[in-house]
Amino acid sequence: MMKAKEYATLYKKGEDKQITIIYILRAFITETLQLANMQKAKTDGDFCRALEQMNQKWRAFVRILSVDPTYDGAVREDGFIRHIEQSDPNMYRLWQTYQKGKVVGMTTNEKKEQPN
Repeated sequence: MMKAKEYATLYKKGEDKQITIIYILRAFITETLQLANMQKAKTDGDFCRALEQMNQKWRAFVRILSVDPTYDGAVREDGFIRHIEQSDPNMYRLWQTYQKGKVVGMTTNEKKEQPN
């Protein structure tokens, strides 16, 4: 797994920024799955913790980019979670629920039974 600083270096060196950011987004998704696997995620809450860790790494990546005077601001600080929202709306809603209540150990079925 790469560090935020390594992703920033990769982005800065990329000739085509659009292709580079797509590559980085895909790497973040892969890392999220690897992290959840390493942490032996068994519940939605476990997976959301891994997703949140990667979201924090994304934010660090963007902060590193933003201190570079040549950076054009093209990568959004909420870009990773917005990508999740677009590509997997159900996962995004689950993550939002986690953020609101820090769901710990609940399965999807248990959450459906919770009153709104």
